[in-house]
Amino acid sequence: MRSDALSVFDHLSIRASLFFAGRLCSGADFALTETDGYLHVLRSGSLLVEMPAGQSLLIDRPSLLFYSLPLKHRFTPVDPAGADLVCSSLSFTKGDRELFLRAIPPYVILPLEPDRRIKSALDLLFQEADHNDAGQQLLLSRLSEVVVIQVMRHLLLSGALREGLLAAMSDVQLSRALTAINERLSHPWTLNEAAQLAGMSRTKFAQRFKETLGYTFGDHLQRCRVNLAERLLRSGIPVKQVAHQAGYANASALARAFKQQTGMTPGDYRDHE
Repeated sequence: MRSDALSVFDHLSIRASLFFAGRLCSGADFALTETDGYLHVLRSGSLLVEMPAGQSLLIDRPSLLFYSLPLKHRFTPVDPAGADLVCSSLSFTKGDRELFLRAIPPYVILPLEPDRRIKSALDLLFQEADHNDAGQQLLLSRLSEVVVIQVMRHLLLSGALREGLLAAMSDVQLSRALTAINERLSHPWTLNEAAQLAGMSRTKFAQRFKETLGYTFGDHLQRCRVNLAERLLRSGIPVKQVAHQAGYANASALARAFKQQTGMTPGDYRDHE
């Protein structure tokens, strides 16, 4: 079911804020901030990248550098002429962070040349970054979503992941259950039913699920349902209707799960947004 492996991210919402586009001629530090991550693209030139753990990497060809966490890092141009960069900060909703950040590594570096699909999306992003036209912010955010999903697809197809949601979605048995759950969150799912979909015993399914994702089946179900509730609340749907669509018996059940997950009641969340 690899064709559906990214369906769990079909409502991923990313806001990208462009903060640099041009030639970097001296060192630049990116500190821990309130942003959720970074998307950097080296268009030309060479960079010495100092990574969070202290190691340094030389990037000497056009590459994408994606940070799923606001990790401290530093860029230093190698050539006197500098390096041509596009830099954006990324923001996710709280629900998306819970699912998304567990799915991928803290940072990913991808050369652009092997994957022409990523390069094509980035070419559009570059065009928007180079012109301050109407709708630029909206288009940058949407194009960043496309690029991030393409990065996730690359990680999925590479088979390099051993844990997290993407790793689970590359597992043929787990992905059957995860895809069905994502498509019908209002259904009263049970561990037994999910195990049957995966073609596994209840015990084996629960064990592999936790080993791969890092949390239990019940935890995952709640994360997905609360994430859906967040999206529905932002669209203005009444709390009672949100509870039904997200798979909760009533508004009170939604409120308990929602506060446990987000620290806020559904009403407070809607007013805050």
